Amino acid sequence: MIIYLPWLPNPSGAPTFVLDTSVTSAWRIPAYRNIYPNRVMMTRIIRSIAVVPENWALDVAEQMRLAVTAGKITDLEATRFLTGLWSLQIWIDNETPLRVSSDIFALANSHNITIGEAAFLELAIRLGLPLATIDPTLTRAANAAGVSIFTP
Repeated sequence: MIIYLPWLPNPSGAPTFVLDTSVTSAWRIPAYRNIYPNRVMMTRIIRSIAVVPENWALDVAEQMRLAVTAGKITDLEATRFLTGLWSLQIWIDNETPLRVSSDIFALANSHNITIGEAAFLELAIRLGLPLATIDPTLTRAANAAGVSIFTP
């Protein structure tokens, strides 16, 4: 089951892609920026609906914390960015915890990726959606699993 963020109006339509942490983080962290994340933001996220596993918000927050610690962004910039994410049409899949002991764990082992990365891959496989990612490890695993990379 997919839920939408309760403080947003219910967007019409269905999700069109799975949004990975790497793309989300690249919207704020200068060292990670390139044209692909910008295109995802400008051409898709504003007009489309992304879906993410439940670990997405924590993963993005951790990336922001690491960027602050490394001096790439300020604490205030990270906080504003994290707050601003909730204005986007992003659905959160609440089945992620139910799939950890089976599909996600198996994908992590078979593709030699982290459990967090496997959660995004599992969601893309289960929903039959392309994956928006710039993470080379996750891209490799998606290609091996037959999941297409989202084209904005």
